[in-house]
Amino acid sequence: LHFSGEYDYIMCGGYCPGIVEPAARSFFPASVALQSHTKTAEHILILFVQPNATGTYQVITNFLLKNGL
Repeated sequence: LHFSGEYDYIMCGGYCPGIVEPAARSFFPASVALQSHTKTAEHILILFVQPNATGTYQVITNFLLKNGL
C-alpha cells in the first residue's frame, strides 16, 4: 500500500495523479497486492495528522482486510 498526496512535490514534482502507481510498480515488481492511493488536495506530510485522517485510515483498513492481514 503506497500513499501520496495529490500535490506531493518530492514524489512527483508537484502533481501526482497517474504518476505514483507506475513508479511504485517498478520498485515492487513482485508484489501481488500493490495498491497506490493518492489523497486529493493533500501533501504527503499531512495524510496521517490532518483533521480528516479517517479516510486515510479507512483505506489502510480496507487494504488489510482485502489481503487477509
